[in-house]
Amino acid sequence: MGHPVICIGLDAADPTLIEAWMAEGHLQNLQKIRNQGVYGRLANRVYYQSGPAEFSSTEPSWVMFSTGCYPHKTGFWDTVSYDPDTYGITCDKINSGYDYRDYKPFYALGDNYQVATFDVPVSALCDGVNGAQILGWGGHFPFVPSHSQPPQLFSEIVEKYGRNPVLHRDNGSWWDRNYVQWILSAIKESVTKRVEICKDLLSRNRWDLFITTFGDTHSAGHDLYDQSQPDHPLHDFRRQRDGNSDTMLAPFKAVDQAIGEILAEAPEDAYVFCYAVHGMGANLTDLLSMFFIG
Repeated sequence: MGHPVICIGLDAADPTLIEAWMAEGHLQNLQKIRNQGVYGRLANRVYYQSGPAEFSSTEPSWVMFSTGCYPHKTGFWDTVSYDPDTYGITCDKINSGYDYRDYKPFYALGDNYQVATFDVPVSALCDGVNGAQILGWGGHFPFVPSHSQPPQLFSEIVEKYGRNPVLHRDNGSWWDRNYVQWILSAIKESVTKRVEICKDLLSRNRWDLFITTFGDTHSAGHDLYDQSQPDHPLHDFRRQRDGNSDTMLAPFKAVDQAIGEILAEAPEDAYVFCYAVHGMGANLTDLLSMFFIG
């Protein structure tokens, strides 16, 4: 057996924010990983119509990450299905992900490798994964059922650590003060439980490959970005109304601390890979429909 590989994803963690917060000393574990290894940014592009185009859609990006294939190859462009006859659209928030039948995830390595995956978004239970697969425990709408392989593992985890408080509940009511306070506490609870589950899984085997993803950073970006970053049109208003604290930073600091705890349980000779498949910015595309009626 070679060096184990520990992969930790931060869903929708924008590199601009991560870099600034590392430089300011807020994310010390991520900074340590960066200092001891290699750091870089990815330019997300897909082939669309006549040529390459910038791309940052969450769900297809996760499928690109897992399969190494562009959407024009997998056919998976979105979780929304369109009926050209009725002009209707449907989106099942649990079962609209990619099925991985034609193109397998990279971690389906076969019998010669021990693999554990925990909460990879837009994933699926796949043959060829020799180990443990836990899907849909938490995260920002992972578009996958809550189940596992072996089948009893999910129930075992829930019985021991409880259900995720954020799953299918972070609906983006950012204007509601009560909701903001709830999402902050729910993310904190989610991160705490996720760490314990990861430590549990790591203690069960010397995995050749261990993969987990913090969907909590995606929830924080959706619901708290306006209170954090000045490029958001509501930033000044929210700061004046709700105070000057950067509420989005707190969940990221919790995740950074969690990464340190996970790596403390990892084998000393493990390679560590931290990643985000896309970032997060101010949503200006819906500005007219969200703020103006005319």
